Amino acid sequence: MATFRIVSTKQRPCGAGGHIEAVGVGDGSSPSGQILSVSDVHWRMSQGDTFYTYAHGLRADVRKFDCGCTKKTLRSAPDATVHNNLDNLPQFS
Repeated sequence: MATFRIVSTKQRPCGAGGHIEAVGVGDGSSPSGQILSVSDVHWRMSQGDTFYTYAHGLRADVRKFDCGCTKKTLRSAPDATVHNNLDNLPQFS
């Protein structure tokens, strides 16, 4: 089992607000990190790997999430700051 820090996201709008399509994982030294699709992240989670974001000294765990448009995506756990939310991380295309 491994732990991965998500440092960036690829997002797409939808009728339910939007969702994450891919993430960049790494230590933050690279702008986008190693790119993983949401399917890859879901599979790794099913194998016991964990994912998180980190900003302003706070960590937020990342979980599987079913968007209102029925797409399987990701969501960061709610906590005391919006800075570590997946939606607020740097984006790549």
